[in-house]
Formats: sequence, structure tokens, C-alpha cells
Amino acid sequence: MNRSIVESDPCAIDINTNLLGTIQHYEKYNAWRVGDTRLDWSGVQPGQDVYQGIPAEGTPLVWTTNNVLSPGYQELNTFGEHYWMVSMDMNCTQTEGGWFELKGYLSNTMDNWETDIAQATCSGTGAATPPYTTNNHMGRCGYINVFTFNFPTCIINVFP
Repeated sequence: MNRSIVESDPCAIDINTNLLGTIQHYEKYNAWRVGDTRLDWSGVQPGQDVYQGIPAEGTPLVWTTNNVLSPGYQELNTFGEHYWMVSMDMNCTQTEGGWFELKGYLSNTMDNWETDIAQATCSGTGAATPPYTTNNHMGRCGYINVFTFNFPTCIINVFP
């Protein structure tokens, strides 16, 4: 992929992914977030790092839990045992009124992309109505966004 295409894509949003941990549990996430500067639909960015010879396929997530005894514990995960997380700073001026689209992608299956969904009205302390409808999830910039793969349910909360 040509970096200039990713850099000039009007749908891409400038991001900076954040460190979530430094133990072995986070090694793959930490490797794949290096060089990932755009939330986009184009997959791996040129210069994005590899982990054990496997290239990233986009913005990485890491498995988390609300179990304080687990290496995958994250304080912001108040939702349950098995939630995938990315923490990022996003340029909200590049969103549509503070909203952005996203879709899950599994790198270890034949049907990689999440199916189209008709997102329901989100619950949560930051829930609001998106500015338009889409076949993707809609997240709010500056909030905790929680989505279920292949389902229209969502939670949008303000940060504690």
C-alpha cells in the first residue's frame, strides 16, 4: 500500500494508540501499534510493525478482562471477562460531528470482516444519536465505546 493513499484518505482519522501494559500479555498489541497513525479502512500501514514475523492487519486490539487477578486486567473494562480493547487518542476534528465508523476484522479466519449491522440506539452515559445511518458501528470521539462483534448493540460511556 502506498503511504500517500493512507495519508490522503478523507475517511482516515489521525490516531495515537496508547500503551495498555508492558508484560508479555501485551507484546503483540504493543508491536502492532508501532507505526499505526491512522484509523482507516486500508489495513496495515506501511511501516507498521510486525510481531513474530506476522504483520499487523490494521489497528490492533488486545484481550482484556475485569478480573483483577488476570494479566489482561484493565480498569476501564467494567463490562466483563472477555473484551477486546484499543486505547487511542483521536483527532476529533476529523470526525463527522464527533462520530466515526468502525467495523471489526478478525485476522485468523476466512471471513475476516464483521458483517453489516444496523446499530441500535446505544445505552450508556454518553449515548446520543449519530448524525447518519450506516452498516457499520458508530463510535463517539472522546468516549468509551463498547461494541459486540456482528451485533447492533452498543454502549457509549463518559470516562470516569
